[in-house]
Amino acid sequence: MKSSFAGLGIGLIGAIVLAYLLIVVNFQSWLDPFIIITALPGALAGICWTLLLTHTTLNVPSLTGAIMCMGVGHSEQYLDGLLRARTAG
Repeated sequence: MKSSFAGLGIGLIGAIVLAYLLIVVNFQSWLDPFIIITALPGALAGICWTLLLTHTTLNVPSLTGAIMCMGVGHSEQYLDGLLRARTAG
C-alpha cells in the first residue's frame, strides 16, 4: 500500500512539473503557467472535503480520481487562457 501511494505521489509531482513546462512553452511566459498551477491546491481541497463528507478513505482509486480531477481542472484553465490570448491578439 505504501509503495502504491509513493508511486502515485511521484507520478502526481511529475505530472505537475511536466504540465507546467508544457504550458511555459505554449504561453512563452513563466508567470502565466505559475498562476494556472497555483489553482490546483483549490481542487485538491475540494477533493479532500468531498472525501471527508462522504466518509471515504484515501485509497488508490480515490487518489487516482484526484489526479484525474486535477488534470481536468488544469486543462480547463489552460484552454481558457489560450482562448483569452487568442481573442486579445
